Amino acid sequence: AFGVSTSLPFDPDSVENYRIEEPCEDETSVFNTAYDDLKKAVSQQCKGQVQGTRFTGFSVDDLHETHTTEVILLPVYRLTYRYNEKEYTVFFSGASRNETFFEERPIIQGYNQFVAENKNKCGRLNSDIIGNTVLMVLLAAGIAFILLPLFILFSVQFISDLGKHISHIPEIIRLLVVLAVSVGAVYGFIFLLNRNKKINAEKTIIENQMKEYTQDIAQKRNEIAAVIQNTSLSYEEKKEQVNQILSQ
Repeated sequence: AFGVSTSLPFDPDSVENYRIEEPCEDETSVFNTAYDDLKKAVSQQCKGQVQGTRFTGFSVDDLHETHTTEVILLPVYRLTYRYNEKEYTVFFSGASRNETFFEERPIIQGYNQFVAENKNKCGRLNSDIIGNTVLMVLLAAGIAFILLPLFILFSVQFISDLGKHISHIPEIIRLLVVLAVSVGAVYGFIFLLNRNKKINAEKTIIENQMKEYTQDIAQKRNEIAAVIQNTSLSYEEKKEQVNQILSQ
């Protein structure tokens, strides 16, 4: 990852006028980390040689090793820049152009806030959709298994009692109540269905905005990288072009 496959033998002249820092980790710490990784790899290889598909109590009790230590110097470039009256620092690997490290950068702060806010919005919308769907299921079940059978039953009783000399007012009221409740349930189902459609449309808009914003950030990064890598431009020209890109 750091281009060590193309490393060259040490030459004092190659580091002239450069500052060589002490390693950030001592040799013992590096060895312990490498040893743990090696033990895990050996364990996986040993497990692959165990016959059958089931076993218990597997462990590597003792691992004999020999090792040598080789220090490879990797150049690191530190770049400090100012944006909106605040300084930012980024480190570049001199061995691999794709290796960078930074604690914060101006664009990513706004990006993280934008993504976090919209993810929260999508989460709330998803909760609303789930709640509405549960209510729709309950309404549909109530209509199918309670209100509709009651309406059919009361209708049959009303029709069968038409020839009798009795008051039909209670039966009519009962039918009207069931009918009113049924209409209300159907209206509620349709209302929740339309609401879910609106929520899905709103969520799609937010997701598209997030996608467009991410693509815009990626494009700006590529444009800035192209400006920085353009050796034909002066420092002031690069600064001016980068500011134009950031202000878009």
